[in-house]
Amino acid sequence: MDVQIIVDKDLAITPAQIAAAWNAGPHGATQARVVPAPATAYDTSVLEIIRIAMADVGVALVASGIQQIVNASFAARQPIQPAAPPAQSAAAQPAEAPPVEVIQLVNPDGSPLLVVHRRT
Repeated sequence: MDVQIIVDKDLAITPAQIAAAWNAGPHGATQARVVPAPATAYDTSVLEIIRIAMADVGVALVASGIQQIVNASFAARQPIQPAAPPAQSAAAQPAEAPPVEVIQLVNPDGSPLLVVHRRT
């Protein structure tokens, strides 16, 4: 069974970029591929989706890996923040939520569907 991954077009990262990062990373043994979105897509603006075979990888691991890839893409595009003054240690500052989240849904056929979108 494959997990389907839909990527919000407003994230400024394409399914092809995510699939390439997945395939180049530690999960590359389970290849991601980009395919045309089915005619029954949830959002008519979604033209393509990512598919990853579930034989060797669980849905939670796929979701975590995809979230790391997209969050890393955001971090690479953000300007470097100035260092905190010495009086404020990293432990004293609250951790920021990642800018992207992955929601796990189930397709009508029972296969997993992940939706990657900007956290609101």
